[in-house]
This record gives sequence, C-alpha cells and structure tokens, in this order.
Amino acid sequence: MVDHLDGLLIIGGQDIDPAFWKAKPEVVYQDIPGAGTRGLRPLDYAPNRKRDEFELAVYEKAKKKKIPVFGICRG
Repeated sequence: MVDHLDGLLIIGGQDIDPAFWKAKPEVVYQDIPGAGTRGLRPLDYAPNRKRDEFELAVYEKAKKKKIPVFGICRG
C-alpha cells in the first residue's frame, strides 16, 4: 500500500497507548463528558491498540521510503 502513496496523513483521535514506549498510563479513562481534566479523560480518548499498530507500521514504511508525513495531534 505504501508504494502507491505520495504522502501520508495521520489524523487526530484517541491517545496513543503508552505501552509502545514502555510507559505506564498516567490517566484514567471514564464515562465523563467533555475533555476531562489532568489524569481523567473520557472513554472516547482511550487508546485503540489496533489503530496504533496499523498507523505506526504505515508510518515506519513511509519514513523508510522518504514519503512526506503530516500528523495531526493524537494524544
């Protein structure tokens, strides 16, 4: 798939699972409205492991092929 790209756009969304950097979560995800507070975030912001794995794999391949990458805030 990456061979056919002129550029890669990674859109915003949930937080990235800190386990990818061997870190522990610093927040708790609960069913709360709005953006939450420091240490407390809505369930909608909880990491999506499958998405993280896919986007990080595509990013690494794009980086190796020197394809431009534009990332919008994710966590």
